[in-house]
Amino acid sequence: MKNSKKFYSFRGRIFIVLFIILAGFIYRGFFYPDQIFLNANPLFKTLSVVILIIFPLITLLTVFILIRIIQGKTKLSSFVLSLVMFLIMILLAYPFGEYFYKKRYRMNLEKYHTFLQLKPNTPDSVSDKNLNIFCLGGSTTEFKDKNGRDWPSLTEKLIKERYKIDSIKFYNLGKQWYTTQHSLINYIQNLRKFKPDVLLVMHNINDLLVNADFSRFSNGAFREDYGHFLGPEALMIKYGSLAEFIYNNFKLLWYRPKPFDVDTDYFPGLNSFKRNLTTIIELAKLDGTKVILMTQPNIYKSGMSDKELKSLTMLNKEAIGDGKRWTYDTAFRGIIAYNDAIKEISVFMNVPLIDLDKVVPKNLDYFYDDVHYQSKTYDLISSFLSEEILKILKENN
Repeated sequence: MKNSKKFYSFRGRIFIVLFIILAGFIYRGFFYPDQIFLNANPLFKTLSVVILIIFPLITLLTVFILIRIIQGKTKLSSFVLSLVMFLIMILLAYPFGEYFYKKRYRMNLEKYHTFLQLKPNTPDSVSDKNLNIFCLGGSTTEFKDKNGRDWPSLTEKLIKERYKIDSIKFYNLGKQWYTTQHSLINYIQNLRKFKPDVLLVMHNINDLLVNADFSRFSNGAFREDYGHFLGPEALMIKYGSLAEFIYNNFKLLWYRPKPFDVDTDYFPGLNSFKRNLTTIIELAKLDGTKVILMTQPNIYKSGMSDKELKSLTMLNKEAIGDGKRWTYDTAFRGIIAYNDAIKEISVFMNVPLIDLDKVVPKNLDYFYDDVHYQSKTYDLISSFLSEEILKILKENN
């Protein structure tokens, strides 16, 4: 009996040593997370730190319990029963977590669209008595400031107040995530029938980011029809369940390779961008609708401060994935290339251009991230546009 106890005691010590080695291997992996992912997700960055603190404590507690089991001070059956009860509690809690996860990411289906990803903004009706201006673009067209003001409605208000022109109506038909591909489909399917007098079109960064086909918002290599880009549906499609979400994000915290910076001046999506804009213009001209193109204001410039670089949430969150990220220079070159393409199309298609990018100062007084505006920027843009649009309309008439 005595030899038997020694044997089990020796085997127990070996088990504890192996457990410590395994725990050490697992713990070491948490020192090599995906830094790109952590920098873009403060919540998981905090979780990474918590794991580094909690894991050793759990390991020490487990070793302490194992020692007590070997010494006969704690029953093995009690320890196993506690683990089983803990697992049962997790299993019982999981359905509730799954419900709230799906409620947030999947059950809110009314905002999604089968082809356009997000349901478009469309006018309820259009009066023939007004000069109707449809404003197309992404979130920089759609979004309002903290006072509930968007630049299309502000521009309309200024024109009416300054120039006493009441028969003009601006329609804010921009939509977050929308690219020229979205706007083209939306124009054909939903907007063209209203025969607007003017299309005011501003696109750039959403089309640019489609080129980052390694990002978590993409599904495979770049396609010229943007078919690889999942956009706002990415989380819903890629992480269909809470378990998938936990697994796919948790694995980014453990033994990830060093991040790889993608520095390039090759943007295959430029051809699609030009094609989409050109098609919108061609269709509008067939209906007698004037088109005005605008470059997109942005904060990108040479000599960015650290604070400005940290503010680039679109670059830092949407141009990252699987240990890769666009460099700042890549995004800078890209946003210039897309604005230059807008200027080229304006000349080639003989349509007016408003170079709005030159109007807005490139600093955090006017932007809170790559392209989205502070409140004062809405006043600046609307004031400038109220003059430029009327000038263009008079020249073209």
